[in-house]
Amino acid sequence: MVTTECLPAEVNGLNFLDSRIKTTVHEFIKEYLGDPLIAGALLTGSYATGIRVSKYSDIDIGFVLKDSVHTRKRGNKRLNGYLVEYTADPFRYIHQLFNENRVAGIRHIARKYATGIILFDRGGVAEMQEEANDTLYQPIINLADDPQWVEMAKYYLFDQLLNIQALHEEGSGGFQFTYFAHIQKILDTYGKLTGTEVLRPERIHQLLTDQTFCAKYGVEQFSDRHFMEMTAACMERIDLGKLVALNSYVLEKMGGFCTDGWLFESHCS
Repeated sequence: MVTTECLPAEVNGLNFLDSRIKTTVHEFIKEYLGDPLIAGALLTGSYATGIRVSKYSDIDIGFVLKDSVHTRKRGNKRLNGYLVEYTADPFRYIHQLFNENRVAGIRHIARKYATGIILFDRGGVAEMQEEANDTLYQPIINLADDPQWVEMAKYYLFDQLLNIQALHEEGSGGFQFTYFAHIQKILDTYGKLTGTEVLRPERIHQLLTDQTFCAKYGVEQFSDRHFMEMTAACMERIDLGKLVALNSYVLEKMGGFCTDGWLFESHCS
């Protein structure tokens, strides 16, 4: 067993962590300290941020590789009773992910590195973390000025709600699944309309209700408080009437939707 007292000097301390977690982190990265192709490593995820750590939390480690490396890795390892989940990516690939995420309207990768704790840095990792911080607060592209996207998004929301209502009246076993899937679709649509990031499903309720979480994790909530309250209410208790009201609210925010005579034309080559 590697103890914290015999760790290499270049590894930063993690005194805020439980000693078992800290020792596990150090023991895991010690295997990689001799690799000259590794530029540094960060502790990321729930243990780095202190957000919702539970018995199900894994220990997330992100290795940063020099750009002479042309492969990337992702893996898991059981150590001291904990699951260590790790990634190993070259600098250039991480930069690429920053850009791809921004175009997709998400900040997951930038957040991972911006909120991570640098364990060791042999050059370039601190600068990459600064870039991640900058990326985290760059505006997300919204699609409000794209008439084709707006009209087709409105039609999908309207049409899918009809299907959900039909399933409910039929007593279908598929109703609950489509109910929650539609909440996700409404969130994604309103996010694209307003240029707001929509987090992964396990974090959405926190996005809507927990300002402390959002501030600590570098997340911008929707500016529309009423939308967030309506959406959270739909999540917390299945209520078709509330879902219909939320759907109607978003359609109105998108300019309204009239089924009789709706027509949209677009160019095709």
